[in-house]
Amino acid sequence: MKKKLFIIINAFIVLGGSLALLFVLSLKGEEIVVGARYLQLACERCYHMEVEVSDDKKMNDTIIIPLSSNLSIETLIDISLQKKENLCLLGKPYLFNINIFNIDPDGRRFEVIEHLPSSRCAKL
Repeated sequence: MKKKLFIIINAFIVLGGSLALLFVLSLKGEEIVVGARYLQLACERCYHMEVEVSDDKKMNDTIIIPLSSNLSIETLIDISLQKKENLCLLGKPYLFNINIFNIDPDGRRFEVIEHLPSSRCAKL
């Protein structure tokens, strides 16, 4: 009986720790506007971008990895390459960025909320 109780308690600890880790890794900062240029890397689904201008000056010259649940990042990049202009994006940077798979170049995950007109980033 003690052995089963020990196993159950350990399972709850592991499960709780895993859920806490997922929660911490999903925390995002405040909304900011960034003007970013696509880095054309030789890997499939590499959407790395370099921030050239931003509301938050600490984000300038940072490499971001854009993610979105409501926009197609691939389509946005295609449009920017056709127009030969940078993307202007409203989004939230993730607070914690762990490069588990040692992806090079390393980047900061960035949740894209909205694609803005280029004129919005020209004012930064």
